[in-house]
Amino acid sequence: MPRFLLSFCLLASILAHAQVRFETGSLSSALQKAAATGKLVLLQVESADCSHCNEVASAGLSRPDVGTSANGLFISLELPVTHPDRQAVETRYNMEGRFGTLFLDASGTLLHKYEASSTGSAPYLRNFEIAQQKAGESMRISELEKEFNAGNRAPGFIEALLLKKQSLGLSTTALLDAYVRTLPADSLRSVRTLVFLARQAPVLGTAADTALRKDRALFDRAWYSLPLPDRIQINNRIISTSMSKAAANHDLPFASRVAGFAQQVHAPNTANGSRAAMRAMLGYYDEVKDSAAYVALARYYYGRYFMTIGLDSAERADVRAEQSMPARIDTLVNGNKVSYVQARRVKPVSQSLAGELTRGAHAVMRLSSKPSDLATAATWVERALQLYKTVEGLDLYARLLYRMGEQKKAMDIQQELIALRQKQKFPTTVQELRLEAMKAGRPLTD
Repeated sequence: MPRFLLSFCLLASILAHAQVRFETGSLSSALQKAAATGKLVLLQVESADCSHCNEVASAGLSRPDVGTSANGLFISLELPVTHPDRQAVETRYNMEGRFGTLFLDASGTLLHKYEASSTGSAPYLRNFEIAQQKAGESMRISELEKEFNAGNRAPGFIEALLLKKQSLGLSTTALLDAYVRTLPADSLRSVRTLVFLARQAPVLGTAADTALRKDRALFDRAWYSLPLPDRIQINNRIISTSMSKAAANHDLPFASRVAGFAQQVHAPNTANGSRAAMRAMLGYYDEVKDSAAYVALARYYYGRYFMTIGLDSAERADVRAEQSMPARIDTLVNGNKVSYVQARRVKPVSQSLAGELTRGAHAVMRLSSKPSDLATAATWVERALQLYKTVEGLDLYARLLYRMGEQKKAMDIQQELIALRQKQKFPTTVQELRLEAMKAGRPLTD
């Protein structure tokens, strides 16, 4: 074999082994291999609506140091939306609508989550280490649950189990209700106990929720002892988990109750309350795939709260947000020269508005094929791109236009998308193939 060809083959072999090796089977088979090899399981859960997020993760997981570490520690499995185990994983590990990297032990117990993606090595290597540390804890969640099932109902023990499950984002609803039922009546008169219950964000209507809110004066004492950011986060979790329960049971009356709660927590700001209630109901209609109800409400919601915002208003809001953000000192080093500059880091209001418009349009495209619905979604993406141009927005706009029969305009947007991705130094193979399909008039594979 010629020397250059041998060198090339060796290099290709090294690169192949340096990348994360993903299994092609089921989660069950991955867990069996983990048990047989003494490794943990790495689950890479792909985003359903953010191709850029997936490509960022792919770049990070393709780094040689990440691959070498992952292949030594884990049995790895990719979970695209189409994977047969995707729905079961989303339900079991509370990953509905989310993406990222999950770390499991061989019994399937969740040890750690990294709900982000990066092109760099450091975040993945750091989370690999965290997963290893959590795997070595003496009282892992599976052991705690075995002790609970064996009859340990001591309140302090259940609190430890609740906190462990909460830290991993696992459902605590049934366990929290069991905890409330074990407590002496006088414990529920304790502000400390009510604060603990509140931090668990109980689903509306459960035994824990009822116990938390039974005495309004006592509840207020406990509730307002918490910092405002914590109260906001807790209410958001209550709305999210309660609405997920409503969607799982296709329970429209309960969904309406959750939306009422979302409106109530914004009192006395009626405008923000109405907006929060509609956003919660949109989430319900999306989860149960009620396309008619989703589109009808979305037309009103986005038309009222987003399409009426002028570009100059969004720019002024960005400036106000920038000015209100406390300045921090950044240190810049250039050779032997050290300088200190003030910096304010804030997500532009226009970016948030554009993101929500894009998500709404994406939901419409998933739920409906009616030309009038697609046309409405396209106007939302147009406004989103005016506010803040993103890869996701251009990608969605091109697909919407193509589905609407506007082939020439769709190809122009697709070419703009490819140029932007090249500028950001991301691969464009998928986008170029889609452009070729558009030119040939073939159906797109999303």
